[in-house]
Amino acid sequence: MKDLKLIEASQAKLVNRYVNTKRKLLTTNAHIWFNRTCQNKNITPRYANLKLKGSNNATKLTQKQLIKIRINNELKFLYIKKQNINNQLYKSHLENAQYWQTSWPLIENNINQKLNEESKKHYEKLNNKINKLKSQLNENIQPKNKQTFYPRLHNMTKIQFTENETNLLNKGTKFNIGIPPKNHIKQLIYETENAIRQITDNTQQEAIRYLATKNIQQILKNKTTNKEYKQHIHTTKQIKQKLIQNKATIAEADKGKTLVILYKDDLNKRVKHFIDNNNIMEINKDPTLKFQKAVQNALKQCKTIINSTTKKQVQQMNPKAPNMNAKIKIHKQEAPIRPVINNTNAPTHKLAKYIHQTLKNVLNLKYEYNITNTAHFAENISNLKLNTTHKIITMDIKDLYVNIPTNETLNIAKNLLILNHTERNTKNEIILILKTILDQNYFQYNDKFYKPRSGIAMGSPLSGIMAEIFLQHFEQCKIKHLLEDKNIVYYNRYVDDIIMIYNQTKITPQHILKQFNEQNKNLQFTLNEETNKQITYLDLKLTNDNGRIHMEIYRKPTSTDITINNTSCHPQEHKLAAYRSWIHRLLTLKLEDTAKNKELNTIIEIAQNNGYRKDEITRIHKKLKQKINNPNTNEKKEQKWITYTYTGNYIRKITKLFRNTNIKIAYKTNHTLGKLVHERKNIDPYEQSGIYKLTCQSCQKVYIGQTGRKLSTRYTEHIRNIRLNKDESAFAQHILNTRHQYGPITTIMEILETAKKGNLMNVKEDFQIYYHNKHKKLIEEQRQIKETNNQKNLFELIIQDSYTPTLTSQTQDT
Repeated sequence: MKDLKLIEASQAKLVNRYVNTKRKLLTTNAHIWFNRTCQNKNITPRYANLKLKGSNNATKLTQKQLIKIRINNELKFLYIKKQNINNQLYKSHLENAQYWQTSWPLIENNINQKLNEESKKHYEKLNNKINKLKSQLNENIQPKNKQTFYPRLHNMTKIQFTENETNLLNKGTKFNIGIPPKNHIKQLIYETENAIRQITDNTQQEAIRYLATKNIQQILKNKTTNKEYKQHIHTTKQIKQKLIQNKATIAEADKGKTLVILYKDDLNKRVKHFIDNNNIMEINKDPTLKFQKAVQNALKQCKTIINSTTKKQVQQMNPKAPNMNAKIKIHKQEAPIRPVINNTNAPTHKLAKYIHQTLKNVLNLKYEYNITNTAHFAENISNLKLNTTHKIITMDIKDLYVNIPTNETLNIAKNLLILNHTERNTKNEIILILKTILDQNYFQYNDKFYKPRSGIAMGSPLSGIMAEIFLQHFEQCKIKHLLEDKNIVYYNRYVDDIIMIYNQTKITPQHILKQFNEQNKNLQFTLNEETNKQITYLDLKLTNDNGRIHMEIYRKPTSTDITINNTSCHPQEHKLAAYRSWIHRLLTLKLEDTAKNKELNTIIEIAQNNGYRKDEITRIHKKLKQKINNPNTNEKKEQKWITYTYTGNYIRKITKLFRNTNIKIAYKTNHTLGKLVHERKNIDPYEQSGIYKLTCQSCQKVYIGQTGRKLSTRYTEHIRNIRLNKDESAFAQHILNTRHQYGPITTIMEILETAKKGNLMNVKEDFQIYYHNKHKKLIEEQRQIKETNNQKNLFELIIQDSYTPTLTSQTQDT
């Protein structure tokens, strides 16, 4: 700018006008940034800090809305101002460029350098202002007696993450990144059509289909871009790239939600150590098909307890081996793993769920020593009358599920059925099903298959009740007589966690432990005693004050403060679910006021650490308190639940249409950080289930079909029908009637949409038929079978949105 001091006044006027206009633009941009930052961080600028008389909830809500309106109005004013300044700046730029010609770029560069320095200082001042306002806000709402939490991220590698990457990882693997409407419109239409078909009133169906079409058209017209979405996706890709390059992965810590970053080789060594030291053997090949046939054979022999319709429902159409995931015990030396088995797609999963309910109905288990939850335990122990000689101990059963003797447990179940006078055929069929399920104790890890040599399957729906059968028998036969001498005055168990109160003048904890460990060779117990008159059990800390028990909520040292972050793209119901649960527990347990206040402060602290305000938590507290004191006795209407994938608030423009119908909406998320950073395996498309097309080699027209089994299995059936001259499918009819050519699976079969069997699969198939029929690609034999005119309006929206009928995702619908 020194070069400009020798110019004439008329020349300086042109330059100064440009400088002042550019300065105004930069200042306006800074003020827009300041107000946007205040909005995102829930900070109230001083100019918007409007005060109203009164302190009730209505006044607070009004004040909150006024502040929001004031900031929004300020932003509207600033954007209008920015547009006007831009016009002035453009005009000034043209004037200077015309006057100074080739010298103008040099002059403009000097001006920009000076203004950028000024702007940098201005942003620093505004940032300090934000930090000051934030610190004042924290002082006002900071809870007392702060809880100490375990770090959210535990990096066991040498990978260096940027600040943005660390901040995103600290939000947890459940953090959901919203998807722009254009990228989600097809799935939204599928789910909407599925929901409409479940409405019982046909007239209402057509009305909602019409309104849904209009609303989706409005959603598509909204072209606003989400900068946060792009930033999150970019950061996620960077994290994933670093993990792949360094051959690392993300696991979850045991007994907490800490994210653990570790090398894959390191994880595999820990898994191998677990397998080698827990009586688990590797098997040569995947036994899933063999186990599936065993389930089918067992069901054929069952004619009493399972009818023909239920037999179809309890069989997996496309079973897969249970998959083992590892949680890292970072709180223990050498950080071993705890296995978590996902049994959902196992051959026996559905059958195990069914027989579990059957056993509950016919066995008549006593649950004499059981507690059902923390509230039940708190109620029990608060009614005890103790004295100064009484002490509390807890015991854990070591590795319960892998040590349950299956044959002995089957015999116990058989005897219980006999004692309950169960009809002979029913008894034999139940035992046959139980044996079939218990025999299928296996899992896969890294494409290798393993089978424990003993115990019951972890992750199976049947495991809990089978363990309960064995433990109740153990308690009746072995433990009951130990309690008869009254040295142990209180005994309760929750699954494998036991609590006892004993008389310290008559027996020692070590003697109790010795007695328990001698009762059954399969069960070994570990002991925990009071420390400074305190002991923890379940999620409670108990203080033994000379026979009087004080309770407070207990969080383990490994507990983190992670919940669904307020900035996550989740429905508000999901975001606040954890806080509702904690507050409900707080209100229903018999806690002293000091313990209640301490827990409420901890809940507020966790909420603030995840981006929520104190008043949101206090409002939930007040509503739940009123609900508990005045329970709703109205009968609930019978409704069908339909799931929508939540990708942004625009989804509610559709789901609100079902308010006055028999449909109840639930939400799920599938664009989470955990899924996005996970390295997907290449899946053989012919091993999946879903919507497929078969292309005639002669006329190039297609047949659209669906299958809940493997595509390869369905292809084999089509070809068998052709070779045996059976017209059991439209494709077989077409080949047989026209004498056209068919080919190998890789040539003529293509998967269009992955899906599991159900209503949503039917909708997807109908769309593909509609699409290919509209483009005159469908074989004549199928066109005569199925028409989809009712869904024309919704399906047309997918086609108008530049739909291409190819598989874009390997994720199956649930």
